[in-house]
Amino acid sequence: MPNRNTYELFHKQPSVTAYDNTPFIDQYGSPPDPTGLGPPTKKRRPMVAEWIHEIIAMIFSIAALLLIILIAALMDEKPLTDWPLDISINAAVSALTVVSRATLAVPIVASISQLKWQYFETPRRVSDMELFDQGSRGGLGSVKLLAKIPKNGAAIGALVTLLAYAMGPMYQQVIRLEERNVELPGNEASAAFSFAHEYNSGVGRAAHGSTINLRTVDTQMQGAMIAGIFGYQIQSNFNCSSICSWPGPFITLGFHHECRNVTVETLQTKKCESDGKEVDDTAENSHNCTLTTPSRIELFSRLSFTSLRTGVYLTGNVTASPLGTGFSVRTPNIFTAAQYSVRGGETGGSQILGEDVQECTVSVAAHKYTGIRAVGNALTIENDDVISSQLAVREDGEELTSEVNITFSAPGIPDLKMHRRDMDVIIGFLSAEYINKTIEVGLSALPQFSISSSLPNLNLSASIADMTERMTQRIADGPNRQIAVGSITQSVIFVNAWFELLSLPIFVTIVTLLLLIFTMWRSRPSTGAVLWKDSALALLYHHASPSDDPRLTGGTLRCEFRDPDSLLRAAKGRVVQKID
Repeated sequence: MPNRNTYELFHKQPSVTAYDNTPFIDQYGSPPDPTGLGPPTKKRRPMVAEWIHEIIAMIFSIAALLLIILIAALMDEKPLTDWPLDISINAAVSALTVVSRATLAVPIVASISQLKWQYFETPRRVSDMELFDQGSRGGLGSVKLLAKIPKNGAAIGALVTLLAYAMGPMYQQVIRLEERNVELPGNEASAAFSFAHEYNSGVGRAAHGSTINLRTVDTQMQGAMIAGIFGYQIQSNFNCSSICSWPGPFITLGFHHECRNVTVETLQTKKCESDGKEVDDTAENSHNCTLTTPSRIELFSRLSFTSLRTGVYLTGNVTASPLGTGFSVRTPNIFTAAQYSVRGGETGGSQILGEDVQECTVSVAAHKYTGIRAVGNALTIENDDVISSQLAVREDGEELTSEVNITFSAPGIPDLKMHRRDMDVIIGFLSAEYINKTIEVGLSALPQFSISSSLPNLNLSASIADMTERMTQRIADGPNRQIAVGSITQSVIFVNAWFELLSLPIFVTIVTLLLLIFTMWRSRPSTGAVLWKDSALALLYHHASPSDDPRLTGGTLRCEFRDPDSLLRAAKGRVVQKID
C-alpha cells in the first residue's frame, strides 16, 4: 500500500488573504496572466463539438415535447379506439414526459456549472462555489442560488429547474379521457328497420279453378290479425342491439283504421217488433230490434223477457266488390265493422243501463315514418303520417287467373302494390262468419266462443287499432321487406387534449434552449474561456491561493491545467488516497 505521505493531493489549499473581512478569489486574474500558466495546451474544438452532449439532450427534450404535442393534436376529440399503438396513450405520454424532463436537465446542469466558472472571473466569495454546486443538483439548491445570486445567468437555470418540477403533473393532465354517447353506423345485426312497398306472400291457386290454395296462405298474416284482436304483442319489424335511430323518412305499405262512436245516429234508426207488430224497445215482452249505422251496417238485438237478451252484436261489411276470381278493390277502404253493446240487463229484463255503438273502418294505407328510435326492444316513431283516403287504386294483371296486382299510389310516394290473392285472404278473414257473432247474456244464455267474445273489454276501437298495427308489421317484415340500416348510440371513450397545460413545458423548454445558447456563446473559443462545465476533476484540481499581484485583492483560483483534456489525461495517471 502506498505511503500515506507519498500520495497526497499535489497542493494543499493555502489560506486566503482577507479584504474588508471578506475573502475573495479570482479564477485567472486580469491580463497579464498572474497565474503564470500561459494559454491552453491545445487548440479548442469547434463550439458545437464541445457541447455535443448538451445539444443532443436538448434535441431529445424538444423532440419529446413535440411528440406529446403531436399526439395531443392528432387524438384530440377522437375516439380512444383510433389510437394505433399497443401501448396506451397515457403510457406513451408518460414515457415521453420522462424523456423530456430527464434530457432537459442535462443542458441546465451544464449551463449552471459553466456559468459558475465564469462567475469567478471577477472577485467572488469562495462560499458562492457551494451555491452553484447545490443549484445544479436539485430544488432546494436552486432556491438558494436564485435567492443569493439572482443577477447571474445561472439563476435562470435555477428558475427553470424549479419550474421543471411542475412539468410532470401538467404533462399527465394534457390527455384526458371522457365517456360520451355517440352515434355510429350500424348494420343489419345491430340496427335494422324493415319496411315494404309490396305484399306478395306467394299465395297460389287451387289445382282446378281460380280459388285459393289454402295450403299456401300466409298464416303469419292471419296470426298477426288474431294477435291484434287479442291484444297480443308480436315481434316488431326492427332489430336494435342498444340505442338505435333511423332518421327516415321510410314509407311502407300497411293498414289504417278509423273508429268513431255512432251511438246517437244509430239508435235513431232502431226499430223493434214483437209478433209482427212494432213495439217500443222498453216493452216488457220478448222482441227483436234492428239498427242501421251511418255506413249502412245492419245490427241486431233481441230480448227474451226474463230469459236472455243481446249483450254484444258484432258484424262487418266488405267494401270491396266480389268477383268470380276474388274481390275488386276500388277504394283504399276494404272493410267496415260495427259493434252494438248493452250495459246491464244480465237477467233478461227490459231495463238496461245504456247502449253503445262503435263503427270502425279498415283501409289500405301508406305509412310515412320519420324520427324512428329504439332502446332495446322498445320502438318509438316520432311521426307516422298516414296516407289512406288520398290513395288512388288501380288493378293490373290477368283477371281470369287472378294474377292481379292492386296498386295504391299518391303524389310524393312510390307505388305500393299488393297481390289480389293476398287481398282476398285478408278480406275473407275479416268477413268470415265466425267474426259476425252475437253474445247473449241472461239466465238462459249459452257461452259463446268467437273472436267477438274475446275482444278486450268489448272495446272494438282498441282491438281494430291493434289488429291493423300488427298487419302493417307483418307486411313490413314479410317476404317483400326492405332493410333500412340505422345508427347505434354507444358509449365511447374520447380523447380530450388540454393544450393550455402545455404552456409551462413549452416555456421551460424554450428558456432552457436560450440558456444553453447564451452559455455556449459566452464560452465560445474566441473568449479564451475554459470549458470546465460540471467536471468534478476541475473542481478538485483548482485551488485557491494568495496572489502576488497587488491588483488582485484576496487571492486567485488556480489550476495547473488549462483545458479539460489535459486534466483528464493527468488524472488518469495519478493515484491519490484520502487522509483525514
